[in-house]
Amino acid sequence: MVKIPEEAKAVFSKQKVIPLATVTADGKPHEVFFMFWWWVDDEHMAVVENLFHKTHDNLAAKGWASVSAYDMSVHKAYHIRCKAEYKTSGPLFDVRKEKMEALMPGSTQKLPARGVWLFKAEEIYSIAPGPESGKKIA
Repeated sequence: MVKIPEEAKAVFSKQKVIPLATVTADGKPHEVFFMFWWWVDDEHMAVVENLFHKTHDNLAAKGWASVSAYDMSVHKAYHIRCKAEYKTSGPLFDVRKEKMEALMPGSTQKLPARGVWLFKAEEIYSIAPGPESGKKIA
């Protein structure tokens, strides 16, 4: 079990938009940005899928995602490698529109919210500039 440290969760929570990296079946990197997400617990992040096309295919094929966040005001940055699982029903799926509306009122009228990706933290790294950059912390 990899628990996401509270200080890492705080850095992610300060960012409105987070980069999400995946890899194609033939090994090419792919990155998008997303804003509809929330912490499920100390191990998981949920991400609403609206317009993911290549990203959906990559996650479905490989099952891995990478997210990162930074807060240079406190000189902290984190990279989380995650296993990805897609949900089109159940509790996470049921609350997706509520989470979207909380972040951007009116968004559910414009975006499909087709599903929810559940990201389980598998490895966490500090990526802040300095001698500890790249150090695995969990």
